Amino acid sequence: KKGLALIGERKHERFATTGIVFATGSTWLARSLAQTGDFYDAIAAATQAVVIGEETNDSYSLSYGLYSLGMVLLIQGKLNAAIPPLERALDICRTSSIPVQLPLIWSCLGFAYALSGKIDAGQQLLQQAVESGASMRRIGGQPMRMAWLCETLLSANRVKEAQSIAQNAFDIVRKVKDRGGQAWILRLLAQIEANSYFQDYERAKFYYEQSLELATELGMRPVQAHCHDDLGHLYLRMEKYREAWRELSAAIELYQNLEMVLWLPAAENTLTNLNKEGLS
Repeated sequence: KKGLALIGERKHERFATTGIVFATGSTWLARSLAQTGDFYDAIAAATQAVVIGEETNDSYSLSYGLYSLGMVLLIQGKLNAAIPPLERALDICRTSSIPVQLPLIWSCLGFAYALSGKIDAGQQLLQQAVESGASMRRIGGQPMRMAWLCETLLSANRVKEAQSIAQNAFDIVRKVKDRGGQAWILRLLAQIEANSYFQDYERAKFYYEQSLELATELGMRPVQAHCHDDLGHLYLRMEKYREAWRELSAAIELYQNLEMVLWLPAAENTLTNLNKEGLS
């Protein structure tokens, strides 16, 4: 925010860089705010980048702004709103030959497709994103691309493939000391342990708790919400109903506060059934 304020009235200038600096800065701000669950401000920042890109007729800045807007909405779980700007960003990158942004857009669009039920289409784009990011040696954002690919593979019960990619992603985030990335990947490692052939629930619980602790420290509320939800379902499988009720209640409160509409109904239904059965 301070950096954007320093630009002042020179919002349309490049300052000898590839894109419009104000637009680029706004996209970074939007993506950071999305990780903490400040979606209202994140959408405003991303929209600001889109407006600057349109005002300057700058394809690079416009596609970057559209990508950031789509990413924010994706993390919030508003898929119907996320997909159109991502598809538009992809079209701009293809027609304007901006290959550097393709891994970013492919990953978000692919995960949005996967979450909306288009598993095969989503996986194809995510695979392209991970492979392209690796070939470009783009470490920034690569763990998140790998995490979303893993989550999509898990939804298709391809646990072994997901496990290999997740471990590589965790090695990357530890090496570059990406603590935010570690929070996401630890949650993914927990999901893998819970869904592997051996179903190591205690190890899954350990990873979830590590992810939750780190996310709480960093203020990453979307990750916190997912961890509480996942822990709730894990405790149900472990027949620890009081703990399940506690975690699901915490997840629902966060999902409601953050308007993370995609995951809220399932968590509410699970908690309602738990109460009906008198297991809370």
